Amino acid sequence: MKKKIIAAALAVLLIASTFAACGQKLQTITADNGMEYAVVTDDEGNTVLNENGDIYVYVTDENGKIIENENGEPQTNIIDFPQMIITGQKIETPVFSWTLADGWTFDGYGKAVKDDSDGNVYINILTIDPDGSQNMNALLAETLSTNQQQAEEIKKTYPDTTVTLDDVTFSSKKYEGKVLKFVVKDDSGKVIHYAEGIYFTVDSVIYKIEYAGVNSAYDESVDLYAMLQDFTIKKADKESAAEQTSGETAEQ
Repeated sequence: MKKKIIAAALAVLLIASTFAACGQKLQTITADNGMEYAVVTDDEGNTVLNENGDIYVYVTDENGKIIENENGEPQTNIIDFPQMIITGQKIETPVFSWTLADGWTFDGYGKAVKDDSDGNVYINILTIDPDGSQNMNALLAETLSTNQQQAEEIKKTYPDTTVTLDDVTFSSKKYEGKVLKFVVKDDSGKVIHYAEGIYFTVDSVIYKIEYAGVNSAYDESVDLYAMLQDFTIKKADKESAAEQTSGETAEQ
C-alpha cells in the first residue's frame, strides 16, 4: 500500500515519550486502545501514514527493541489514527490539521487557548453534523434566531449588543461559509463578551470554528483568519468525522 508522509512531526496527545531501540530513540504514541507504540518516522521526524490515514508503527519485543524480518528490515504494522495528536502548537485529528500561532496552546480537549487568558480566549474546532443529515441553511436560521433572542435579553442590561451573520472565506484552501458574531459591550464601549462562529461544509459535513473572548477577556489583537491560514480538512468522509473528538462547546 502506497505510503504518504504528513508535513509535520507528530506526537500523541497526553504522551510524547521515547524509548531506545536499535541504538536510537523512537517517537511513541498511545493509541485509543491504551497501547503504546513506536511510530515509523522519516528522516525529518515526520510520522508516516498509509493512504487511508492509518499510522505505521514498528513491531517491537517486550524490551522495546524493533523486530526485524529475514532480510534485516524492521517489521511494521498499522494502527488507527488516534482521536487527536498534538505536538507543541500543531494538532492532527482524523479530520483536520492545524498549526497555532505563537502565544497559543492546545488544552486536553484539543481546544486552542490563548496563553495567559485563563481559558477565556479560545478557538475550538467542532463537527456539528458528522453524518451529513442536517441542512446548513436551516441550522444557521435556528442558531441565528436563538442568538437574537439571547441578545434581546442581554440588551436590557447592555444595550450595545449585536448579532450579525455574514459570508466568509478562510484558510489557504478557500473554504466558504457563514460567520455568526455575538458581541456585547458595556457602557464605556469595552467588549465584555465576543463570540464568533464560522460555519462551513465539506463533503456535506457541517463544521464550526468558534472563537470566543469571554469574561471581559476579548483581545482585539487576535487575527483569527491569519491563524486559520493553514487549517485543512484532511479527511472529510462521514465515518472519520463521526469519530472526531469535538471537545467542549460554547453557548453560541
